[in-house]
Amino acid sequence: MYIKLNLLLYLTRSQFGVTNVKNLRAIRLFIVIKGLLIIYSCVITLKLKVRLGQFKTLQDFQEWKGDIEKATICNYVRLRGKKTSASSGKQTFYYNCNRTGKLPCSKKGENKVANKKLPKSQGSCKLNKSCVSYIKLVKENGKEIVAVWQKMHYGHENEIQHIRLSQADPNAVASKLAAGVPKARWNVDQINT
Repeated sequence: MYIKLNLLLYLTRSQFGVTNVKNLRAIRLFIVIKGLLIIYSCVITLKLKVRLGQFKTLQDFQEWKGDIEKATICNYVRLRGKKTSASSGKQTFYYNCNRTGKLPCSKKGENKVANKKLPKSQGSCKLNKSCVSYIKLVKENGKEIVAVWQKMHYGHENEIQHIRLSQADPNAVASKLAAGVPKARWNVDQINT
């Protein structure tokens, strides 16, 4: 394991010319996700769905991303900042499924005291692994914005307790409460209507 990690670090540094540890971690995470996509598509024979989108402005992309999140009932979040190419000025943003990530620890070590914060009643939305769904946004100076979207999720289902509401949805929920609709009749798809 240790040799593989050092080899990965060496290849990452030599291939991308990265010396900053923070950027190296971001690239390493991207390589791991790409590797997972290859493994999942070969071994598990998933039919991965990659789609391309072109946008004139960043606001158009945000609207498209919001529509995707509403249609697929998931969220995409940026886990790190943008990556800027020094030579071309090209900016790259990575948005991952919000279920990707490590579970919050209940203890900080074997003999350490437990965290003061209690776990959530519905559980954490984090999977303690990586979901393969992502959006890669490439923005070049004077050119259209290009987005690559890997639509397929793996390792989790849509669970109502882990779905984040958009800014307009709390108003819809409030109107349902005011109308007296019981919670048992609510559906994930009906919250948006």
